[in-house]
Amino acid sequence: MDLEVLRTLSVVPKTFETAELKNWSITFSPMATLVQRKGDSVYGTIAELSRDEIRMPYSKGELKPYYPVDITVSTKSNERVRVLCYISKSGTGQKPSVQYLQQVIQAAKNLGFPSTYLAKLERGPTAQTGNLEQRPPD
Repeated sequence: MDLEVLRTLSVVPKTFETAELKNWSITFSPMATLVQRKGDSVYGTIAELSRDEIRMPYSKGELKPYYPVDITVSTKSNERVRVLCYISKSGTGQKPSVQYLQQVIQAAKNLGFPSTYLAKLERGPTAQTGNLEQRPPD
């Protein structure tokens, strides 16, 4: 989750850093979630939060279908860290809005994720155009 999104929820993590989750992939239906996919990688952030802060974003609204999963990620310093990750069941067939996918891409750019990962996100289909790269100019 993006640090700015956490701030809008009045959640301020004690620590916050980027990490890689191997053998998983990001998918959108229409919100972002993770699916296991051997040989792929997902980049994201890990944050130290209280139990209440962890549960709050996922207790209502469009994030309510997300459930916690224990995973192990690698930090930039190659430290392996056990974390709690929230995912939802994918497969609704809905594509994300251009605006939502742009927010995900911008957060990934701000966090300095690898260019190959950014390119993968940018190729993602959207509800309006079928593909982000084909969308009309603003």
